[in-house]
Amino acid sequence: MKLALQKYKTDVFVVEMQNKPQMAVAWENPKLRDYPEEIRNANTFDLFAWLLDLLGVKGDESTDKHHDVAITFINSSLQNYTYQEIILAFEKYVSGEFLESNGKQMLVTQQLNAVVIGRVMREYELLKKRELDAYRKKKADQMSKEDKPTEEQILVTMFINMIGYWDQYNEFKIIGNGGETVFERLVEKGIIGSPEDQKYKAYYSKKMKAAKDYLEMEYSSKKSMIKETRDKYKKILKELKTGLTPRIESKAKCIVVEEYFQNLINKKIDFKDVLREKWNIRAIENSNENPL
Repeated sequence: MKLALQKYKTDVFVVEMQNKPQMAVAWENPKLRDYPEEIRNANTFDLFAWLLDLLGVKGDESTDKHHDVAITFINSSLQNYTYQEIILAFEKYVSGEFLESNGKQMLVTQQLNAVVIGRVMREYELLKKRELDAYRKKKADQMSKEDKPTEEQILVTMFINMIGYWDQYNEFKIIGNGGETVFERLVEKGIIGSPEDQKYKAYYSKKMKAAKDYLEMEYSSKKSMIKETRDKYKKILKELKTGLTPRIESKAKCIVVEEYFQNLINKKIDFKDVLREKWNIRAIENSNENPL
């Protein structure tokens, strides 16, 4: 299936894993919540059509209503998953990889509704936790054995990632969790004013409030079929209301970067030109991975 997705990157030197598990690859993509509503709705519609084909479900007037409810369920209750995760979950479902509590293989039916989706994603969540825990341990072990990256490698990785976030915002108008690392780099070079600077105090105060309002609305609307996840959402919402949580600061930084990127677009300025001006790019230009 074709979805308008772009993989996130992190502003770190990434150790490439050998035989990286599918779940880790799927998990690293943007979550449904990261997409603007119009793009998310289109993606979810395409996803649902693909799931119908996968399960061999044929629609009629009696099932169309259930399908509409199921699409709404995906958009509202699966916001913390990626589209790739939902695809992978159903591929495992039809392959007979999920088990019931009695140890027997989960029955695969030619039905697609909110109940079926909930059952499949619950089993996926349990399997994902086991696989990702093992993956993180393996990755940590591998990283401890790797040589430390050179300054040039670190610089190249940073530029590639920052340009990736710029391209991502240009295309989808989202920046996701990467906004925080971009923010730190831009403040470091004086491209964005520092929150520590008194003259920007009022500006950042407004962004913190906007971030708090956004997150409260987001977590108030979240739903989950897993009790532990619902309890987690309640705890986060309680923390947000006190204003004493790093989540607000992190989101505020993302908002600032998105506004900065949008300002560049409005002025028809290429972010790559800003990077060229503010950084010593000799090492980058001489690199085989030159992103500029």
